Amino acid sequence: MTTPRNWTERELDTVFNRAVQQIEGVARDFAAHLVDVGVSLDSQSLSPIINFVFAGNSQPDLHRMPHNINGHRVTTSFKK
Repeated sequence: MTTPRNWTERELDTVFNRAVQQIEGVARDFAAHLVDVGVSLDSQSLSPIINFVFAGNSQPDLHRMPHNINGHRVTTSFKK
């Protein structure tokens, strides 16, 4: 297991920019439901995660969502 580290905003932006093509592909597939996409730190592992935020009343087919993009875990949430 790796030691958690502090990530800067610039490093998180770099994670996003390196995965932007894959993120855009997923975003196109879920465009009718998607509100936002961002990279943040997982509170437990302190590793970057890519989070897709959907409208609170939407019902996207999350079985089609990839588990990771560019080696970073993908999460989903719903806007309240």
